[in-house]
Amino acid sequence: MGDEPDISTTIDLGDSSSSARSFSFTLPNELVDAASIIGNGRLLAGVAEVSLQYDGGDYDNRIVMMRGEMDDGVTFSNESGGTVEFSITDPKESMDLSLPPYVVDEKKFPSAPKESIGMRFPIVLNKYEYVPCVWTIGASGTQRLMACLGSAVIDTGGSDKIYVDGVGYGTTDITYGWSVFSSDSDGVPYIGVDFTNTPSTEYTESVYVKVRGGVSTPNPVSQALYLVEHYTAFSKASINYHAFTRSISRCSAMVATTLVNSGSSNDAGTLSFIETGLLANFPMVSMAWMVGGYGPVVIDRNGAKSGFTLNAQAYPVMHRVTAIAEQAKNKCYNSFTVEYKFNALEDVYEGVAVADHTNNPICQISTQNIGMRQHETIQCPYIDDDNTAGIVLDWLVSHLALPSYYVEYECIASALFSVSLGDNIKLTDSGFSWEGMAATVVSITYKTGLVVLGVRVWSPYYSKLGGQVSTSSV
Repeated sequence: MGDEPDISTTIDLGDSSSSARSFSFTLPNELVDAASIIGNGRLLAGVAEVSLQYDGGDYDNRIVMMRGEMDDGVTFSNESGGTVEFSITDPKESMDLSLPPYVVDEKKFPSAPKESIGMRFPIVLNKYEYVPCVWTIGASGTQRLMACLGSAVIDTGGSDKIYVDGVGYGTTDITYGWSVFSSDSDGVPYIGVDFTNTPSTEYTESVYVKVRGGVSTPNPVSQALYLVEHYTAFSKASINYHAFTRSISRCSAMVATTLVNSGSSNDAGTLSFIETGLLANFPMVSMAWMVGGYGPVVIDRNGAKSGFTLNAQAYPVMHRVTAIAEQAKNKCYNSFTVEYKFNALEDVYEGVAVADHTNNPICQISTQNIGMRQHETIQCPYIDDDNTAGIVLDWLVSHLALPSYYVEYECIASALFSVSLGDNIKLTDSGFSWEGMAATVVSITYKTGLVVLGVRVWSPYYSKLGGQVSTSSV
């Protein structure tokens, strides 16, 4: 390796998607006998690790900065003085799997209607009000539909707990009477409903049921961890459990009611569902590749302070390396709408929470400074309660209504052990008359014995006005 690579982890405000890191390496060919490896039927491309280790220190105590895949192949020459060239990339694509992973096919479900072939087994995390069922047996004597994987509970009380083409029916209905069953497909358990009076002839009715007690917990970050553990090829060493535990705690007041159902499409992967599906409902959570592996980071300026103070004129800071960048005016907003309580039967959102200059002091200040700026409506199909919707709305106001400021500081390497992404710190920089300013670490870069910390400094107006939001729901 010619030079040490810069290893950076950065998160963007309100963006849940992770960015895979990639590094290129060139090794002298005398270190790798590529011809012999190929001659023995083995691949040159494999996995690689970038780690920090004290000279002469214990290998087991190394700091693993990255474990990556050689996805782009390996180029080598056996000539004297030749090289072996390759790159390593975070395994965002190679470790991802289709979600849900199980498919209705003609071999396992020979009596399934043709419209069901290729449909994937739905997954319910926590609960979901209206789950679209998949026909698995369509015959004159037996009519069966799958609701979801696992051993969740289908509500059977009341008179309208199942819906056929939008109309509710009870278990004893003379036409659409039904019962719950449990089964499995090659050891994969699932639950569903049987029509007890075999009312269908086409087996194309849209059938919805109410499911509760699905796998995982109500916490959205716990649900993301469940999906990573069960529906990716990640090993435990590739998952940042510390980051998950920390983020689960910081999101303890939020509840997600989640349905994973990609229909007959094979394009949806687990990581894309987590980042652009589930966590798109929770803009305070970003996924990232970092020291310790793949994991979540929560940005919340109202959260607990880490106790770390960054002083531009004192240890461990060496110097400021960038100018101050004010958040772009077109990235500030003062009118926010969150839609939630999605009704899959009617294809509408039954809840809405709004914050603007009429009901929120921060939005009012923002409107006076930059004029009316509407944020695009945040649609949250996996949020079903007023409290969680209010938390999301509060976060949007508290982080996007007034401009924040980005700046980077070069520090000695020990800073790598002092802070983590998402830490709330106090920043002092006499060059800008900043004294104990509220800031959050959003970028950490290691570069040859140094660490560059990127921090987002919050407007002092936030602390003066607070972040309480009035919501209206319909």
